[in-house]
Amino acid sequence: MRAAVAAGKTGPTAEAKQARAELRWKQAADAAPFLFIARLPSHNLMDAGKPYGQTVGAFLQKYEGSYPILMHKWRKSVLLVSNTDWYFDEETSVPYAKTLKLRALCKKGRGFMSLADIADTVLSMSTLQVERAGAEFPVLASGEIFRPVFLLARTHTGFYSTQGAVLDAELSSELAKFPIVANCPLFKDNRAIAIRFVERTAPSEQLQGWEARIEVLDRGKVWRPVAGFPQKQHISAD
Repeated sequence: MRAAVAAGKTGPTAEAKQARAELRWKQAADAAPFLFIARLPSHNLMDAGKPYGQTVGAFLQKYEGSYPILMHKWRKSVLLVSNTDWYFDEETSVPYAKTLKLRALCKKGRGFMSLADIADTVLSMSTLQVERAGAEFPVLASGEIFRPVFLLARTHTGFYSTQGAVLDAELSSELAKFPIVANCPLFKDNRAIAIRFVERTAPSEQLQGWEARIEVLDRGKVWRPVAGFPQKQHISAD
């Protein structure tokens, strides 16, 4: 399975490109005869190639016109480098401990995260942090769309059970603010009496082996799918 998924890749991931671009600065630090401190952007950093055999000025010049914009200045014998997105990086950075935890969850699930883990992760991070983490764990970006429902599942029992959560007046009123559910014909016509999360194994190429979805129970006691998302298998870089 690992080999099959890896063979389907079309090129380096955004994470791999960022790591290679950061490596150029480590190479420059090792080769430079002076000290410099660089606060590099955490995403979309351009790969300027190996810095060897050129002046510092020539290396820095390669970044002109790139975005995020790199800025530099000298303080005595120290070169200081920063970027125009540094403030946003501070706001959206994902703690490395969190990344390690997510990788461990994926490893435990043989490349997949449980729906409960996806919900807990989304609710423990800001939207911008989820977007950043989504570069390595794309399923979190899908889970972000369901943030309002994940929140409701914390205060209304039954969402993760086979019976579902009863759609009383309070819960129905809250779900009405969530378009994906509110636009469901069964919900709009007051024909839905319960709602639940379902995760299932779907061994097909389209779903990549896993799917999560929201279902509502109609008055005929039949569960109807409303919305969902697949999860591709996470391949560890280890």
